Amino acid sequence: MKKITLLFLFTIGIMMVNGQTSQIYLHTQGTQAEIPVKSCSDNNRYFIGTFNGSAFIYDYQTGTLTEHVYVDDSTTFYEFMSVSDSGVVAGATGSTLDNMQPMSYKSGTATKLSTTGLPNFYYGCANGITADGEKLVGYIDYGGNKYYPILWNNNVASILPFPAIDITGETAAGAVADHISTDGSVIVGRYYTDSYIEIGIIWKYNTATNNYDEELFSEYINFDTLYDSSSANFHTGKYIDFTSGNLSGNGKYLIGTLVQPIDISTTSRYPIVFDFENNNDTTTYKNNNDALGMFITNDGLVTVATPFLPTPHRDSYVYIANDNFMGTEFDYYLEVEYNFTSWPSNVLASTGTALSSNDGTIFFGYTRGTYTGDMLNYYACPTAAVENKEVVNIKSGSELSSTIVEDNLVLNNNMISIKIYDATGRVILQENNSSIINVSNLTNGIYLIEMINNDKEIKSEKFIKR
Repeated sequence: MKKITLLFLFTIGIMMVNGQTSQIYLHTQGTQAEIPVKSCSDNNRYFIGTFNGSAFIYDYQTGTLTEHVYVDDSTTFYEFMSVSDSGVVAGATGSTLDNMQPMSYKSGTATKLSTTGLPNFYYGCANGITADGEKLVGYIDYGGNKYYPILWNNNVASILPFPAIDITGETAAGAVADHISTDGSVIVGRYYTDSYIEIGIIWKYNTATNNYDEELFSEYINFDTLYDSSSANFHTGKYIDFTSGNLSGNGKYLIGTLVQPIDISTTSRYPIVFDFENNNDTTTYKNNNDALGMFITNDGLVTVATPFLPTPHRDSYVYIANDNFMGTEFDYYLEVEYNFTSWPSNVLASTGTALSSNDGTIFFGYTRGTYTGDMLNYYACPTAAVENKEVVNIKSGSELSSTIVEDNLVLNNNMISIKIYDATGRVILQENNSSIINVSNLTNGIYLIEMINNDKEIKSEKFIKR
């Protein structure tokens, strides 16, 4: 499902909802946790956030928000890390932040993931999930900072392979799986030596062996820990920080942050992208020497946040695919590409951290109120060029007979919901559950029709009224 709709704003707490056509403004005040928007499902329907034991999931299609906000008398903590197309969340839950257990979460119910075949462990988390919800990846801590990367396939747990000895000659403290592609073919994470040097690791599914093969990002390792602090080589080490980055949904790209010490008090940070379809070729974004790689889409569009520390504020930039020289401020990018300028007065649009949906049509994240200083979560679906949007997963007869419409639209009877949007402003003009849409009251122009069939599949298609 590729869904193109209206502007939404997220901050956590107050809810003003009028179906899917209204602006949503959610915000936590006082002692409750401020929960940043973290990710969305591949079909752009579900949005999740997590912070310090609090979490939420928002169903865009139904307008339903479910919150788990930790307060002093709470007995359950939640972490929501990733979400499938059907709203299954990968994450963790526990009575304290020190004993979080890997879980899946669906419709308000948390289910602990299987531990059969795994050693006893202290805590863990499921970090990634495939679009169909069948595969989850994460980790367990089985011995006090000793990690196993875990794959749950239809809730059958297995330990992903990793080298027992790394290229430095040190034994492994284990590995953590952070992300999985939407089809489950690529997994990425972090590998740790016995002295906790962090190295990137990737697992790719091997169809011949029906297993995952691992490979370390051995070129980017921080060797500083191998030198005495008085050594001339101490500050020469560079490494990749994968904690802020992301794997594109199609598994083609990985974005992280290249950390390069300059001297005893100065470190540069540059977003870096790995292209797995082109021999792991890398592209480094050096327009700013204090930036984090945040997100990369299926088509290679990149979002970058700067500075490294988000206080007092942080800016986001967007880079189009294959261009690491011309980053555009986030709010200006939306204005130029989508003619979008509708930020609320208390949001400074260019300030904050911007993430994206896998298809690059939706942006979300968090910023700070211009005057209040409070965290404001936002979700923006700007006006997009309809002809560039992909239509997928249509099983039966919902296509229009013609894109030129002069009278009524007569559609297949398996449609259970039909909406017509102004293709410029994304304003819903009609909505009903009939198979016949009267367009005689529409002025001549370009419109978007969105249809949902009995299988709950969505098709969006442009038509011209004349």
